[in-house]
Parts: sequence; C-alpha cells; structure tokens
Amino acid sequence: MKKIQVLVVVAFVVLSIVAFSQASVNYANVVFPKYTGGPVTLTVWSWVPNIQKSIDLFEQAYPNIKINYVNVGGAAPTYSKLLSSTTSGAGLPDVTQIEYTFLPQFIDYGTVMDISKWVSQYKDLFPTWAWESVSRGNKVYGIPQDGGALVYFYRKDIFDKYGLTVPKTWDEFAQEAIDIHSKDPNVYIADLEENYFMLFDALVWQDGGTMFNYKNGNYYIDFTNPIAMKLINFWGNLVDKGAVLPTFAWSTDWYNFLATGKIAGFISGAWMPTFLTSIAESSSGSWRVALLPQWNPEEPQNGNVGGSAFCVTTQSKHPEAAALFALWINSESNSVKDLYTESQLWPVANVFSDEINELDTPNAFFGGQKIMSTLNQASQQVKFYFGWLPVMNYVQSEFQTQVTNAANKKESWEDVLTNMQSKVITFMKTQGYNNIIVGQ
Repeated sequence: MKKIQVLVVVAFVVLSIVAFSQASVNYANVVFPKYTGGPVTLTVWSWVPNIQKSIDLFEQAYPNIKINYVNVGGAAPTYSKLLSSTTSGAGLPDVTQIEYTFLPQFIDYGTVMDISKWVSQYKDLFPTWAWESVSRGNKVYGIPQDGGALVYFYRKDIFDKYGLTVPKTWDEFAQEAIDIHSKDPNVYIADLEENYFMLFDALVWQDGGTMFNYKNGNYYIDFTNPIAMKLINFWGNLVDKGAVLPTFAWSTDWYNFLATGKIAGFISGAWMPTFLTSIAESSSGSWRVALLPQWNPEEPQNGNVGGSAFCVTTQSKHPEAAALFALWINSESNSVKDLYTESQLWPVANVFSDEINELDTPNAFFGGQKIMSTLNQASQQVKFYFGWLPVMNYVQSEFQTQVTNAANKKESWEDVLTNMQSKVITFMKTQGYNNIIVGQ
C-alpha cells in the first residue's frame, strides 16, 4: 500500500445495470435495471448541497433502497475520514464523493472498488472524457457527476467603456490585456491565480497538452513538454508586462477585485456562475460569459477544471445497490435536472445537454444572457482526458511556490515547470512510487 498525503476530493457512486443499444439511445428514456435484492440502507458521504430532492426521487424509484446521506463537512474532512477508515479497515460509507483530480490517490490507497461489471455497458450515458476520468483501462472506479469546462467571464460594461471585444484567439487576448491596462493601470482583463494549478493544467489541456498521465500501471510525467512551456511563458510574459494580475483565488482580495472591477475578466469552470453571483453581487447585470479564446480557431477544444464522481468503497456490503444509486442519481433525467437547479452543479451526463433548451432562461446577473447554451458549447469542446498523479496536493503546493517566485522575479517562468518536475518526481519516490516514466 502506497503512502498517501491528505487530499482534497469529491464524490462518486457506481452502478449495476442492464445493457442498452447505443445506436438508439434516448438519454431521457433509459430503462434502468430493476433491483431484486432485499431492503438495504446505503450510507453516502458527500458535500453536494441540496441533493435531497434527487435522493427522494431515487427512493421513489427503488423503495427497497434507502439512503443515509451524511455531509461530513466538506472535502477536507471527508478525505481525512476516508483515509483513516481505509487504514483501520472499518467505517467507510457505501458511496463517497471524490473529485476526478484526486481519485487516483484513493484508487491506489484501496478506498474505492472497481465496479466495471455493473456499469461498463452504460458508459455512453456520459461523454468519453468524463467516463475516462473514472476509469483505468477496463476498470471503472466511479460514476461521473459534474464538470467544469473552461469559459471566460467578463464585465461587459468595462469592455464597452474601453472599446474591447471578446477575444477569439489567444493572440487577441494578449493584445487586449496589454491595451486595457495601458488605458487604465487599475484594470485587468485576466489574472494568473498562483494557488490554482488545476486551472493552469486545464489551460494546457485546452491546447491539447498534458503534463502527466497514467497508463499500463505507470505514471508518465512531462511538465516541461512544449505545450506546457508555451503556456507558462505566455502567462508569465503578460505578468511581466503588467497586463495580467497575479492573484490568489478564493482570497478576500480576489473577491474584492471581482466585485470592484479591478479584475474585469477571468477564466473558470462551468460551475462558477453561482459563486460569482454571491461574490460580485454589486455588479449584477454587468457580467457576461463567453467561450475561451482558441489557439487554433479552426479546431476548437477545451479543458476542464473541477468535477466529481460518486464512488463505491471497498468496505460496502451492498456494492450492486450502491452502484445502481450512483448511476441513477447522476444520469436519470429528472435527477440530473435537480442536480443543476437545486444543487447548482454542472452535470456531465449526456441527458443534461438534451435539457439545455428547457432550462436555459435569461439570467439577470449576466444581463439577461442565456448562459447555459454557452456553458454547454464549452463542455462539448472537451475532447479527451488523462490520468492525474496521486500526489496532487503536493503538485498544487509546489506550483504556488514556483509561480510566486517567478512573479516576484526570483526565478524564470521556464524554471517554474522545470523545478516542479524535479520536486514532484522526488516526492513521489519518497511516497513509494517507483512506476514513474519521465519525458513522455
């Protein structure tokens, strides 16, 4: 058993099911399997808010399966309990929420089980990238729940004031970042979030690159590949020119910058609108959502930041029922709608895309824009997936250290990724990982 650091994770659950014909799938009318077992109560750990409505729908569909939903208090306390319960051999729930980013740690630690024998035939209920996010080869360790395709949030009033248009390419973005800051040194159309490696990784992903992967039992590491180096230099150059503001996401200053318009644009995931509404309430009506600029507009693609799965744990005494719950709650049409309207998630189940027109109403905070169609288009541009490293907390911490050094001119921007690669490899080896292949 590998050593493992305490991490941040989000939940998934798994299912047991009957096959359907891919050629004639109607996602809103999938026939879910019957449950033939006796009465059971499943314990579910998750911090998804307002999920009870979806749970109630599930219990109506499967009256012999009751759900004991436990909000342990957020990601960090959930992960801490998962680790301690795995180590002690007792105390795990039947189902737990785990973020895609941190799922490899719990796979390696033995917390979650392979549920492929119950769910593999249902992979087409989800986008390929989302299904791959919970899979290793033919093994499946969870059911995808939500995602965060990258989009660009911007202040239309400020763009109009300075005669800016929403950039379609990254070259246009860089020029507009320089132009607006030259007109008003107190305004930026983007920030570089020093403490948010997952966002930088998603930008590399958007350009078709990866800095690591998992396949055939090995972890592949290449932080210094050409795409990643291009991206760190692109953003670093804008910081050095004073055109992009280095920040710490989710800090008090960051909230203030968004509320006051000092940051007039920023990149985040499809789950961000609800958070932005509360952070920048005073600027309601001024914000808009746009697709991300592209490196190659002829072949648009995107990356994803955030999202979770519901996973069945290795201590569950009712894995088939647990898998069924995970499948149903994350892919049944009415439940998926509630995950959006009640829980404020951005579900990844294919059926959700089919419901966009019904749900997409003018959003007052975004000036009456129907934002869901833009968020959905961004989601459709995510083309592939890769395997995360099992030490993402360390990666995140090291990214913050190196980027802060570069922003303060204590090292070059290229050194950020070079140093990260060296330190991450060394750390993984101290954690017992010898299945590392570098430079591929």
